[in-house]
Amino acid sequence: MLQDILKKLFGTNHERQIRKIQPRVAAINALEPEIKKLSDAQLKARTAELKQKLDNGATLDDVLFEAFATAREAGRRVLGMRHYDVQLIGGMVLHDGKIAEMKTGEGKTLVATLPCYLNALSGKGVHVVTVNDYLAKRDAEWMGRLYNWLGLSYGVVIPSQSDQAKKNAYRADITYGQNNEFGFDYLRDNMKFSIYDYAQRELNFAIVDEVDSILVDEARTPLIISGQGEVASDKYLRIARIMPRLRKDEHYVVDEKFHNATFTEEGIERAQQLLVEAGIMKSENLFDPVNLETLHILNKSLIAHTLYKRDQHYMVTADQKVVIVDEFTGRVLAGRRWSDGLHQAVEAKEGVPIQAENRTLATISFQNYFRLYKKIAGMTGTADTEAEEFHKIYKLDVTVIPTNKPIQRSDQDDLVFKTEREKFKAVYEDIVECHKAGQPVLVGTTSVEKSEALHRMLAKAEIPHNVLNAKQHEREAYVVAQAGRKGAITIATNMAGRGTDILLGGNPEMLAKYRVMDRANAEGNVELLQSRELFEAAVKEEQTRLEAECAQERKEVLAAGGLQIVGTERHESRRIDNQLRGRAGRQGDPGASRFYLSLEDDLMRIFAGERIQAMMTTLGMEEGVPIEHKWVTNAVANAQKKVEERNFDIRKNLLEYDDVMNQQRKSIYALRRQVLEGQYRTVPTEDEIKKGVKPEPIVKEIDEELRKRAKPTLERMVKVHGAKAIPPQPPARPQPPPRNATPEQLSAFNDVVRAYDVAAREWQESMRAWQETALAANVADLDEVRWQALERNIYDVFGCRVHIEKIAKKPKLVLETIEKEVGMSLSEQRERMLDLVDDIVGKLVERTCPPNKHAEDWDFDGLRKSYEETFGLKAGAVEKFHDVEDLAERLYKDGEAVLLKKEKEIGPENLLAAFRNFYLREIDRQWLDHLTNMDQLRDGIGLRGYGQRDPKKEYKKEGYDLFVGMTESIKAQVAFSMFRIQVMREEDVRRLEEQRRREVEAQQQRIMQQHIAAATTNAGPGTQPVASSSGIGAARGGARAAAAGVPAAAARGGRTIVPAQQAAAAAAPKVETVRRDKPKVGRNDPCYCGSGKKYKNCHMRTDQQSEPALDSVAPEAKSVDEAQG
Repeated sequence: MLQDILKKLFGTNHERQIRKIQPRVAAINALEPEIKKLSDAQLKARTAELKQKLDNGATLDDVLFEAFATAREAGRRVLGMRHYDVQLIGGMVLHDGKIAEMKTGEGKTLVATLPCYLNALSGKGVHVVTVNDYLAKRDAEWMGRLYNWLGLSYGVVIPSQSDQAKKNAYRADITYGQNNEFGFDYLRDNMKFSIYDYAQRELNFAIVDEVDSILVDEARTPLIISGQGEVASDKYLRIARIMPRLRKDEHYVVDEKFHNATFTEEGIERAQQLLVEAGIMKSENLFDPVNLETLHILNKSLIAHTLYKRDQHYMVTADQKVVIVDEFTGRVLAGRRWSDGLHQAVEAKEGVPIQAENRTLATISFQNYFRLYKKIAGMTGTADTEAEEFHKIYKLDVTVIPTNKPIQRSDQDDLVFKTEREKFKAVYEDIVECHKAGQPVLVGTTSVEKSEALHRMLAKAEIPHNVLNAKQHEREAYVVAQAGRKGAITIATNMAGRGTDILLGGNPEMLAKYRVMDRANAEGNVELLQSRELFEAAVKEEQTRLEAECAQERKEVLAAGGLQIVGTERHESRRIDNQLRGRAGRQGDPGASRFYLSLEDDLMRIFAGERIQAMMTTLGMEEGVPIEHKWVTNAVANAQKKVEERNFDIRKNLLEYDDVMNQQRKSIYALRRQVLEGQYRTVPTEDEIKKGVKPEPIVKEIDEELRKRAKPTLERMVKVHGAKAIPPQPPARPQPPPRNATPEQLSAFNDVVRAYDVAAREWQESMRAWQETALAANVADLDEVRWQALERNIYDVFGCRVHIEKIAKKPKLVLETIEKEVGMSLSEQRERMLDLVDDIVGKLVERTCPPNKHAEDWDFDGLRKSYEETFGLKAGAVEKFHDVEDLAERLYKDGEAVLLKKEKEIGPENLLAAFRNFYLREIDRQWLDHLTNMDQLRDGIGLRGYGQRDPKKEYKKEGYDLFVGMTESIKAQVAFSMFRIQVMREEDVRRLEEQRRREVEAQQQRIMQQHIAAATTNAGPGTQPVASSSGIGAARGGARAAAAGVPAAAARGGRTIVPAQQAAAAAAPKVETVRRDKPKVGRNDPCYCGSGKKYKNCHMRTDQQSEPALDSVAPEAKSVDEAQG
């Protein structure tokens, strides 16, 4: 009561928010007369002016009024659409990082252009996320005209694109794409071996269209890139055959409310009996350890047979495959598979070929992916009912935007019938009545099965209608757009075709497009279909003819009462019901909506059965006579609220578990990226990031020796990439003849090959001469460097990412800059390598020689064994040490000396290239194993509850222990490889590089082919192989350097390295007593001189040069030639 009085006095929260924004709307409107006076050229120039203001220190909020006014005027001139005031409000809400709830038909697509234009001015990119590829392409092409006119670029990402096309799309100012594709591209990027192969930039700002669908409905389904795992057991099929012999309630119970099925005691005994008879079980006790796999498959089979229904949860395709159906949209999720054996159990139930089980290669939830953006906003017609979840999970507030015109739709009370048969009879009669009156009808169903049942009823009566379910393509949008024509009947599963307005009387533009397309296909007019100009002209001509026809139909439809919405069942969420209702009554049009329910509906039966049944009795319900009462409507709404709360708890619970993996994922991806970019930085915690703490370099000063070593190579690179003459282009490789080539074709091919060989030799000579000329030049005499090629060349050789675009016309400054940056990167990479050794040694010593024990009780034998296994070195006379710090320091120095010796032999860039490659290989390999381990931990952690322990806390604790174990194992394996490096011959290098190139190309091709195959039915990829990191040549820079114009020998220093399979152990040295003449200090401790720097960054090098020889070192590494000799 008090709350209602306060609302009347002060308005709702949303109304108060709108009142705060109104002055900003007035400020934008005040600029309109001035903006209108500008010529096209002057209006276009505003983009550059606004960018300049931002460069001079202005914020996006400072230029908001001007940017919105500019975009509004450009929309009027280019698209013929001027943003309403309510659309300006929506744009500001989105820019503020909130969710704008805007009713259907209010122009959300146009609203998004305002914050897109404003935020794109920063140059950091804006992503517009849609629910399907068709909408992404449509909106990008439609609104892209406005962006291009204002001097901004736009792109669209779709599954079938090449890597380069995706990179181009992500580098555009504004990028459109489907939610799955953004997430999968993020995961794929973090599986790549070069930072230049990454598609996405830093995630800056995302506007999520249909935000409730993406961030709520799909939040329970994580994105998973998977590869083939173990072959599926034949037990799935054998167990599926015995399932029909088990009876409900006697042998098992089904809990539809919580979507679970369990065996009774009698059921366990009966199942054991049947399994033994079928020869499936190895012993008579189902719970014996040898029968755990059988028990797991039996449980999954029970769930598959009792809870998963064909044509509701999944469909069986013509090629005998089980495909998942999205329960919210009714669309097929091609490429997606249920995990943990459930999909195999469903395949066995349906008797189709059982696919191999998958292994997770990379995974992330939508919740955690979108939280990676610096700023996120969303728009939808239905968000207010989920406002609490948006705030708790995403820190997003919802603002309800007022409609441009008052809503005139009549939302009628529900009609409740006793049986489903009575309900569908009433639905059919209502549809027929509306059809006869010329009123268009949109019928919403909850499953493919219900759609087909209604379709059969209408088809039997020969009433024309359209059915939309389990499909997702452009034709669907066309059918939905024409659902407002006179007498049209459209049946849609869970409102397929979201994002397309239903115009009363029909959509003349889309109708014209399809009529022209159909006519051209019928006539075989290929030229019309291939020429954009001809096609658009034909569409415009057809549209002109149709506009009068549609306008007349609109009048007739308005007279008939507008669009009639018929819901055949209440959904679990009120929001999805509101989405269906919201299709009618756009922009002040009349319309009506009503839901038809029965006591046999899933929602009524599971969640509100007893209460509704009591009401029916009180109200005197008779067969065939519906009940229409506020009590019933309210009871249904309460049932939906309970389901929403339950589903929110499920999503929240999933997120709490996934947050553990999220922290680990962010940590491992950050490490991987630093290794890829040749950096060694601190990694701030979540709390530190929120406070603005940024990663800081571990190394503060450049190692001059490393800088000097790199300088000659860098100077050659600058000369080559700054040469005024363009390098000669290599001849094109001849295409091989077909397999069934004739002798004449083979002879002709041999002639081509001989000509190619001659041309290739000539190219090599001209290339050599060109290089000599380029290298003879003086850097000071160069005009400009080709900065992109130079940046890539530096990265391939030194593993360092530099940015020189802004100084490309000052070659001398370029050389000075890259010297410093490469020198710092090599210093950081070397420090990471040495810190890795230090960390491993420290943990070895701590484990075998704990400081809380006396030296006599230390495990010196275990220390020697572990040290030799990891580093391939003899530990020496460790028994003479009585101080843990002294022991660790000496063992560390032994290892450091070996690495520094190898560095002098083969060059720091080569040694560090090997280090990067070994590190990446181990990160990728062990992360995949860790994902499997975490999945297994997650599967069994719920049982901890029986031991009175919190499963979530246990999962966090054990997950952390697994993660720490993985990181230590990564370091140990990298050290193992680094200390077993040998020098290779140049021809062996070329052979390995060619082998690696072929492997990578083949793997990438397989990934793309599987992705495209899955994408042809418009769903994200479910199974993909991942490129293995094994066998990476340590000097991969050579081949790329040669291609870029730098001689391979110059890039590598003439030698290459490869890990040896085994290194010989060093001979045991003479034992010496260790004495210290300087203060004891660890390499990461503050230096004893009082400078405040870490010891390793201060006096460590000087002290090491003055210290005596080490106890033991590895023998000098032999070349492959020497080893073979």
